[in-house]
Amino acid sequence: YAKIVAERFGADHHAILASPSIVDLLPKIVWHLDEPIADPAAITSYLICKAAREEVTVLLSGQGGDEIFGGYRVHLTDRLSRPLHALPRGVVRSGLVPLLDLLPKIRERIPGVRPGKVMAYHRYLRKLLMGAHYPRDSRYVYHRSYYPPGEQARLYSTDFARRVAGLDAYESHLRYLRESEDATFVDQMLYLDQKTFLPELNLAYSDKTSMAASVEVRVPLLDQELATFMRGVPADMKIRRMKQKYLFKKAMEGILPHDVIWRGKAGFGAPIRNWLHGELKPLIDDLLSETSLRQRGYFDPAIIARMREDDRTGTADHAYRLWALMTLEIWMRTFVDRRVVKAGSPPAEAIPA
Repeated sequence: YAKIVAERFGADHHAILASPSIVDLLPKIVWHLDEPIADPAAITSYLICKAAREEVTVLLSGQGGDEIFGGYRVHLTDRLSRPLHALPRGVVRSGLVPLLDLLPKIRERIPGVRPGKVMAYHRYLRKLLMGAHYPRDSRYVYHRSYYPPGEQARLYSTDFARRVAGLDAYESHLRYLRESEDATFVDQMLYLDQKTFLPELNLAYSDKTSMAASVEVRVPLLDQELATFMRGVPADMKIRRMKQKYLFKKAMEGILPHDVIWRGKAGFGAPIRNWLHGELKPLIDDLLSETSLRQRGYFDPAIIARMREDDRTGTADHAYRLWALMTLEIWMRTFVDRRVVKAGSPPAEAIPA
């Protein structure tokens, strides 16, 4: 699609194939991020900026477009959940969920669909089913999370669970939904994203990884006047039936090629399952080992071991949860323990000044 647009406007188009050494790169990215931001897109962002730095020093980014215009798949979950909510809870959880859970077991045998794509659809649809009977506001926060309400606490060690007892991981997000409760639910979702997901995740990793590569990234879709204007646009001009970013796309007709405007959503991700089961396996075995987890004291080693085993055998998809746990441990070793992070590194090995 980038090539199509370049040809339309007579721009130079350069395709770059990135083959990172993820074992060496991941600790470096965590160091540059300075916070335990557990999004593999930070890797992709850094690689793009580093490659582009050979030609340019300023890049334009589409960051903010989904939060302003309503473009994430998660923004459709409220509509997709309505017919499921009308079904008895038992039908959904005891009937439809086990049926859907057959997908990972046959992911290698589905013609024309990559196994990773099958797992992505499985993860999305499973969350849709499992969250169908939550209250509307909690359901959206659930779809923005890696864990259902209360499940994250199952990972904690006895001591840590006691220390954080009474804290609700959902509360800060629910507060933003309450602040905007006079708006349509579409605008409530976007307001929440603009207050949390955008500044705390997307803009944070984009800014820090670009600076790490000595590149300046600008975000024209977050122009203040444009963002303010979109706040006042009716919700059905943002998401019309199942068409997302509707006003933005209609405005681009006649300017961009039709197939570019109306193509399906393409996520900005990374092949984390391949990394976790391949190059990163020795590192994650060290970071999330029983010894490491007991020394850190936050998580129950038996629960984490079961998550790792279920993910590797395909029994469950815990890739993003494991990525978050691994990122946290790398961050702790880097900024708390002041240790070099690599598989099998001795505890006394300090980070060079």
